[in-house]
Amino acid sequence: MFACSIFSTLIQPETNDNNLVEIVPIKFSNSADQDYRFYFEELTQDDISSGMDADGKITTREPTSGSQSQISIIDSTGVFITPLLLSDINISGVSNEIDFNVFYEFSGPDGASAEMDVRLMSGNTIISTQTEELDNPCNGFFGTDSCDESNPDDEKIVFENVNTFLVESQSYLKVELEIVSTNSCDSGGFGDSGCDVKIFFGDISNDNQETYLSVRTNTLAGSSFKVHKEGAGWNDVETLDWYPHDSDEDRRIQISVDVRSAFGRADISEIELFIDDVDGIEGVEEFSYTFSNNDLILDNGGLVGNVVYDYEKGGLKAGTYPLELRVKDLQHDQPVTFTHEPIISHTYGIDFELGDDQGETLLVAPGQTSRLEFSLTHIGYSSNEMSVELSLQPPLSSDWQVEFDQPVGGYQLDYGGTQVKPTLLIKAPDEDMSSTPSNINVIAVPKVNNSQVTDVSQLLLGVEEIDVYSDPRLSLFEDAEHQIQIGDSVDLSGDFDEDFSNFVNFDGIGEFYLDVRNTGFDVDNFRMKFLEIPDQWDAAFVDNNTGEAIVKEQGSFPSGDVNSNAVETILIEVYPPIDREAPDIGKITMEVTSASDLTLRATISFTVQRTFGVHSTVIYDCDAAPLGYVNVEISTCKNPEFNDETFRLKVTSSVTESDTQLTTFQIKNPSLLDKDILTPDGKLVSQKDYYAAWDFEIYDSNSSLTSNVKLSSGGSAEIKILVTPSMGMLSGNHTIYLRIVEEVEAGSGVDPKYFDMPLTIFVGEDEPQIEITQISANELIGINSFEEIEMRVYNVANVETLVLLKLESSIGENWKVNLESEDGGELLTVGPFSEKNFTIRIDSPTCMRHNEVYDFEITAKPLDMNEAYGDEYTTTHSVRIQTNVESISCRIQSELFSEPDPVTLGVLGSVVLMFVFWFSRRGAVTEIEYVPEELIDVGDEGDLDILELDSEVEEELPEPVVYEEVELVEED
Repeated sequence: MFACSIFSTLIQPETNDNNLVEIVPIKFSNSADQDYRFYFEELTQDDISSGMDADGKITTREPTSGSQSQISIIDSTGVFITPLLLSDINISGVSNEIDFNVFYEFSGPDGASAEMDVRLMSGNTIISTQTEELDNPCNGFFGTDSCDESNPDDEKIVFENVNTFLVESQSYLKVELEIVSTNSCDSGGFGDSGCDVKIFFGDISNDNQETYLSVRTNTLAGSSFKVHKEGAGWNDVETLDWYPHDSDEDRRIQISVDVRSAFGRADISEIELFIDDVDGIEGVEEFSYTFSNNDLILDNGGLVGNVVYDYEKGGLKAGTYPLELRVKDLQHDQPVTFTHEPIISHTYGIDFELGDDQGETLLVAPGQTSRLEFSLTHIGYSSNEMSVELSLQPPLSSDWQVEFDQPVGGYQLDYGGTQVKPTLLIKAPDEDMSSTPSNINVIAVPKVNNSQVTDVSQLLLGVEEIDVYSDPRLSLFEDAEHQIQIGDSVDLSGDFDEDFSNFVNFDGIGEFYLDVRNTGFDVDNFRMKFLEIPDQWDAAFVDNNTGEAIVKEQGSFPSGDVNSNAVETILIEVYPPIDREAPDIGKITMEVTSASDLTLRATISFTVQRTFGVHSTVIYDCDAAPLGYVNVEISTCKNPEFNDETFRLKVTSSVTESDTQLTTFQIKNPSLLDKDILTPDGKLVSQKDYYAAWDFEIYDSNSSLTSNVKLSSGGSAEIKILVTPSMGMLSGNHTIYLRIVEEVEAGSGVDPKYFDMPLTIFVGEDEPQIEITQISANELIGINSFEEIEMRVYNVANVETLVLLKLESSIGENWKVNLESEDGGELLTVGPFSEKNFTIRIDSPTCMRHNEVYDFEITAKPLDMNEAYGDEYTTTHSVRIQTNVESISCRIQSELFSEPDPVTLGVLGSVVLMFVFWFSRRGAVTEIEYVPEELIDVGDEGDLDILELDSEVEEELPEPVVYEEVELVEED
């Protein structure tokens, strides 16, 4: 028997490809080797396609008869390589010598000679080079020296002083043959045509021999096998410890093999697995298995698979079991044997688990006693007794009472397979529960004669503090096996959609299964009732064990007693209406209340939909999950060209044994379906009116536009729907219906089969967009009066917007300006595509300037609790008013005193200066009453000289100031 160890990948020193004649030392590791012949063969087309660039290949398969090939190496180097190896192999020879048996023909003139170098290489690294002198060439076709390709020369070339070397995975073994020199090849004799050297390989015709290398190696060295429990993966931790009386699922030994030849699958001929006898008897095995081709799959050139040994309970005798994997290849009848660390069947062992009805969480309540039940089994060999001591580690604080029912010395297990049911009672403190641990650790120590004999087992349980009574937890399933859950009263993960349709055939009864879990500490019973049932539908609570309807008592339906953390299953029967005009779809809501405390309750809802011989389900949509609901804002749904379907539906015809013909079902375009639906804001509208502008394209499974499907009884077909919403739609969920209806002859009186498939499309929110317009016309405003300007703000976006209005002006403080809106202030909530009015009230003072114009700027800014919008979303609008003052005294007062403008002030100043000047000159030149400005001369030194006046100059007064009328311009 051969032994084999798996060697590790070795690192080859870096080489210089430009200097291949340099021999680089090779690192290697030992492996169990056998004698191999590496044959030289012609490349196949598959070899060439795989990238092998050589004149021939090196393989372990013996050439087939009649496969002789040849190449000339006189002008170019002959190259032979293996395929890229699938695993590392070590190669060596006998006494550091590797024989190369080669067939060749040297032809040329008499007296010619040549020198041939033969290089043995690992990849591009030269391992050894041998030079062979060629002489006595053959020539011509007649005589004793004639050339005969059917009978070439046979030469054994020996590579000497070759240490074991490594050929790495994904590299190759290479042999190169090169003519490095020739002599007397051009003698010029009659018939001479120079020299040639041919190498023959494959099956040599007359000699029944081959060109080959004789080496020692192990092409299977990359193989291995592992031991696990059934179902484990290759990279999982191995299981070597086994127990004779373990549970059924833990007595299944899975042995996985990965058998690899460096030359590929074709080099492997047989794979056997052995678990040797525990007593070491030669030729006796506990288990053996020969793998067939059906047991194995090809994996990267290797063969992988597994076998499971299911030993009988108590049948694996305690002891050590060696493992062997034996693999044969093409060239050897003697297998390569791989060993593995043995498996151990133990004398002692325990299986320590929670009892069958025990949860993994310990429920505790103030002053209450909790009970835990365990299962403790001796899983070791049959005739060995032991005891097991249980304890809590670390112990609970002193205000807790802990009591195991174990006898003195622990629980006694007399032999393998013995089982006991230990119990633990834990009483919580009466009031202060602050010392409640987050978990408890229960330790099981197996002993023989007070000494531990095998590993300690432990169970870690979570601890949850609850009330004596608590809210029930409800779970809803659509199948009796509880494999398909459709609802949960504590749906923290959001996995269940209460709006998802659950089908009920119009002439059948829908059956659903409600699990009521008592999450309180004490025994409780519950009272159940329906809070919501679709119009004209009916439902009932049914005892799941007896099938009898639960009788209503005092307005609700009672359950039986339910223990703490236990579940009672109630059958819910749903009865669809017979009237076709009744609603096809609706929601059922149930409430379950604790009978011990009526404030403790839970509710659960689900949607039912009536079907008439046909129904459909969504099997794909463009945003993955949940199916039947898409967000058109995401990339895969927003651009129809990105994905060729918004929804993919499977349409199924109900099974009717008597119906064997094909039935045609029309697929109604949703934009043409006259059906009342609810919009996202809760309004009842006609679907064909509200969604008339939406584009719906319906395709069959071949991506051809279609308007119908043909189905046999129980048959189904797939259709694709591409939805393109129109602009200007409300943000939110738009639920539309796709009607599938049977084609029937008009006037036949036959009610067609049909189904309305709800599909939900979410339309996202627009960016804020606000518009402000002025409603009322501008009017002149008089003194001591007011003017109201009616304005309107319009929300262009598809979502409700909170708008902040702000009014800015430079009007005087004696004016009053107020803004009033429908919402009472500056903050308005404006619905999507809606408007609201607001008023600017302007109160004028008791006196003001006439024909004065004032501008007001109104800004509308959108607000959001979660987002601050930039200035680009703020809208502004300007409003202008003009004054009209009829009072002359007010005009004079405002012009001269209250609100004089710069022109008035300038004129008054000039008049005052003239009068001052006039009065100041009356005492000096009395005859001059008025001196025009042009007669006053300012001297060089600043003295005033009055020029001579004409005695006839008359006193001139300035022209009165006259204001032009200002035309009021309304701003758009």
